[in-house]
Amino acid sequence: MTAAVHIFVWAFTAYLAAGFVFAVLFVIFGAQRIDSQAPGSTLGFRAIVIPGATALWPLLLARWTRGVGDPPGERNAHRNSSLREV
Repeated sequence: MTAAVHIFVWAFTAYLAAGFVFAVLFVIFGAQRIDSQAPGSTLGFRAIVIPGATALWPLLLARWTRGVGDPPGERNAHRNSSLREV
């Protein structure tokens, strides 16, 4: 049992370490590539983004490598009905 715990802790630590390295690079270079509001953002915004980017780095890496695209659209009943009328 302790070997499994050690492996889990090691894997989680490696995931967080890789995530932190990615997050720093993402905040410096990648955020403005996938978010049109990020260029010119403050240091405070970038500091707030680091924990989330550390935790979600595989998803952000996939989005960053796909490149810039349109942001995901909101899908709700009102928008769906307005799109059908066009």
